[in-house]
Amino acid sequence: MDDAAVRLAAEAILRSREYKAISAGLVSELCASELAKGRPPKEAVKAVKRRLHQAYGMYVDQARHEAARAVVRSEGFDGRDERVAAGLLSLHASSRERLPAVRELYAYILGLTGAVGSVADVACGFNPFALPFMGIGYGVRYWATDVSRDTVDLMNEYFAAMGMGDAAAGLEDASGTACGGPGAREGAGGPRRAAAYDLALCLKFLPIADSLRPGGAEAALGRVDARFLAVSYPTKSVGGREKGMGPFYEGRLTEAVGRMPHLRLLGRKAIGTETVYVLAAGGDGA
Repeated sequence: MDDAAVRLAAEAILRSREYKAISAGLVSELCASELAKGRPPKEAVKAVKRRLHQAYGMYVDQARHEAARAVVRSEGFDGRDERVAAGLLSLHASSRERLPAVRELYAYILGLTGAVGSVADVACGFNPFALPFMGIGYGVRYWATDVSRDTVDLMNEYFAAMGMGDAAAGLEDASGTACGGPGAREGAGGPRRAAAYDLALCLKFLPIADSLRPGGAEAALGRVDARFLAVSYPTKSVGGREKGMGPFYEGRLTEAVGRMPHLRLLGRKAIGTETVYVLAAGGDGA
């Protein structure tokens, strides 16, 4: 692999308005994978941009980040107000789809896990804005990750505005790995697993992880260190088409969990436009 070719392709993508905030490590990894297929550099850049659009760009853009940031920075901002929270969630395509059933979703998850004091929100998007609907309070240790620096910066502003001193966001790579986090284990530097969270949220992320890296979904599940995992898959495309997505994703998850004996399914339910699976790790669960 020509390192110079990878670097030049990644720089071309990171100069673009749409993807300049994406994790440089992820962009370089995607460029390397496309160039390894024998694509000419220009075609490799186009292919990576298509993959980034499917994983990120079709859900949110810079203008929506700016709109959300303006709300968070506004005088008298109260993110605990459900109307304010709903407005922020509506700025992201994925959380906007979830909004009509967001309260039901978290009631179902917490009905199986019980009360939680810490949350790892993998590939969070705008999901932390849903805190008023989660029923977990604002004193929890909350660690959110995303591939976009714009999202990470926005969430850190939001947590500060909410007075959540034990909450933070960090940049992740294609597998959902992120550096550190509130209460993360001390030790070797660099990317590491989330540290002993009560609940990990992997909402509609695993199909994206697979699209970014072969086996990415299973790798992401394997990296999460939490007592419980809430994993969801979309039942419809962003355009509203079903296309047999539910059975396909359920099969993929069943296969992955079958190779991870420490995970056990506690419950599964179709809620709104996604199906959520609640998993217990190790000896947790009923």
